[in-house]
Amino acid sequence: MSLNSFLVFFRLFAELNVVETRNIPPKPHHVAKTRKGVRGGASFGTIYYQSEYLQLTNWAGVNEEKACDMCRTKKIKCQPTENSCQQCIKYSTLCHFTPISLKRAPRRAPGQKRVEELEGRLKKMEEKLKQKSSFLSAKTVGSEVPRQTALISARPMDKASSSWSAAHLPPSFQDSVYDLINGVQRAGVGATSPSFLLMNCKPEGWILPDNCCSLTRVDDVFSRRVIRPLPPKPEALALIQRSFQGFSSAFPIFNQTSFLARFESTESPYEDPGWWACLNVVLALAHRSRSMISLNSRQEDILAWGYFQNALAVATELTMLNNTLTAVQALLGMAVIVQGSPSPTSYASLSAAAMKLAQTIDLHRSQEGSGLPREVIEERKRVFWIAYYQDRDVCIRTRKPPILDDEDMDVELPSPSIPDLEYLNHMIGLAKIQGQVYKHLLSVAASRRPYPQRVIAIQNLEAQLEAWRDNIAVDFQHDYFYVAQHSSLPEPLVRNLILRLVYFNTLNAIHSSTPALSEVDGVQASKDLEHHGALPPPITFVAEARKAIKLLHVTPQGEYACIWIVLHIFVSATKTLLNHLIADPGDALAKSDLQLIDPLLKLLGMLAKGERSVEVTEMYEECNALFDRATKEVEDFTKRKW
Repeated sequence: MSLNSFLVFFRLFAELNVVETRNIPPKPHHVAKTRKGVRGGASFGTIYYQSEYLQLTNWAGVNEEKACDMCRTKKIKCQPTENSCQQCIKYSTLCHFTPISLKRAPRRAPGQKRVEELEGRLKKMEEKLKQKSSFLSAKTVGSEVPRQTALISARPMDKASSSWSAAHLPPSFQDSVYDLINGVQRAGVGATSPSFLLMNCKPEGWILPDNCCSLTRVDDVFSRRVIRPLPPKPEALALIQRSFQGFSSAFPIFNQTSFLARFESTESPYEDPGWWACLNVVLALAHRSRSMISLNSRQEDILAWGYFQNALAVATELTMLNNTLTAVQALLGMAVIVQGSPSPTSYASLSAAAMKLAQTIDLHRSQEGSGLPREVIEERKRVFWIAYYQDRDVCIRTRKPPILDDEDMDVELPSPSIPDLEYLNHMIGLAKIQGQVYKHLLSVAASRRPYPQRVIAIQNLEAQLEAWRDNIAVDFQHDYFYVAQHSSLPEPLVRNLILRLVYFNTLNAIHSSTPALSEVDGVQASKDLEHHGALPPPITFVAEARKAIKLLHVTPQGEYACIWIVLHIFVSATKTLLNHLIADPGDALAKSDLQLIDPLLKLLGMLAKGERSVEVTEMYEECNALFDRATKEVEDFTKRKW
């Protein structure tokens, strides 16, 4: 056979019978028929027949190339036949397929990257916990964080009444689950209340970095601290009766009948924080009332301060978690107690909290037709109007807006048929005028009104104040004489004294807001005054200031003393009188006025030395400077006269 014939035969044999493959998986024993040695042997791959190659690729499940090597290289369409393809036959080339596996990595599920990231962070956190577990366990042994006082309900009362004076805290504390199982309530709130859920939320699993502030337990915030234990029940009953005979008769914050009924009941005083605070407030007011008529007022004030601190310890809980009438009553009582303190800030804060809480429980809305008992409705009225009076008193004293506007309330006045409410009704009427004084003279909107409107407002308010004074049975012209420093005053006299001083304070607020003619156009102001009338002469105001200063001689000046309540009023009257003497040193009463003011300056100097109030120190320095100036003006006028 010639060489040319051999090449043609070999070429046809290759085209019709074989397919060369490379780098494919081994063929199963029932499919693969290998020919080693062709095209370099097994290192170059394995050669398969076309039909066997198709069976193999279908069995292997790989993504093979659908074009032969020659068609793929020339980028032409491959049209396979049984043993070759049309293009290879056309170009007389060896048609073989090289299978290329296109297996890809499985797709990751959505969010898999986030899951892996969290798993990594969790592993790091577990490692940190393992490292610090030994340190934390050693630290907590023997130094377990104590819970704040959990006051246990003592029922029945016959077991607890004998040990009223020995009311103390339990020596050990259990966890919240133990309290819940055994029926113990913390700070008087039940398991269904928001405060119970708030106190028992524990930030478990929180990991803080090193050198970071420690977490404050929520129950530490709402703790019940007993500064002074309650007295024995008979002694407590005597103090309660003394309180209702004294201060509470003038400002009936509490209903005596319901208060005594609850006191005599089997209810523990520790369960309800509002009742706990009210009980301590009444005891404190009783000692305050005693201090005003006692020669040893210091001991009474110490006892009163201890009970006041008991009530103050739950003030945060009252304002945040206890929207009840007793909570408002307790806050009002605490405001009354601190009203006689050197700083007015605490009085303003407690009275504002009481008014906001009163709005929360709708004390400012009428309850007629609500279905409540008449006794409850009247008690709600009294509580609201006492809060209203305190709100207006702070407003006039600090020249700041009140918490509640008159247009946002429709509650009726206390029923006139109830006895012993005459003094309260007088104070309510004066408080309404004080609210109008701020609205029409002291507010920002009032300061922008034209001069004639402000003059008209002053005249109307003075007319209202005079009408109020004429309708009450108090002699505003009566002059009191000097009394002994430690002698007691009857309570009706003390009420009249407070009424007269608050009246002057309101009158002072009206006159202090009087616009000067130099501040406006004098010509236009004069024309306007021809139609509206001039301002009242200042001599009336000076005379009222002189009468107010004379009331200092009958004001109790003990450790508690009414002096702290009305001190700012005396200072206002003193400055009014001194400014009058500076402007008119030839007044016939100039020398007697200086003698009248001298005791107040001595009192201010004594209080300023105690360093109990920066406000008192500023009052003393201002009044002392005015006094020196007025004295010099009066002396100079006397020398010129002679």
